[in-house]
Amino acid sequence: MLGHVFVLVLLIGGAQQGGQPMYFASLKTCNWYAANMTKRYGSMGGVGSEHTALAYCKPKYVDKANTLVYE
Repeated sequence: MLGHVFVLVLLIGGAQQGGQPMYFASLKTCNWYAANMTKRYGSMGGVGSEHTALAYCKPKYVDKANTLVYE
């Protein structure tokens, strides 16, 4: 069954992090994870650019029957 999901993208120091992608059925849930993953760096003063974290969600079309999709 093909369908749209949202994949979480994480960048630390401007470099996209690898590993297994996390797919979410809900944009709201994906955005919650994105916001919470970046809180420890976010806008804290004195954090070097190599430690700056950015996360966002982007839509993707996947085979939901063969893909782990978090609710």
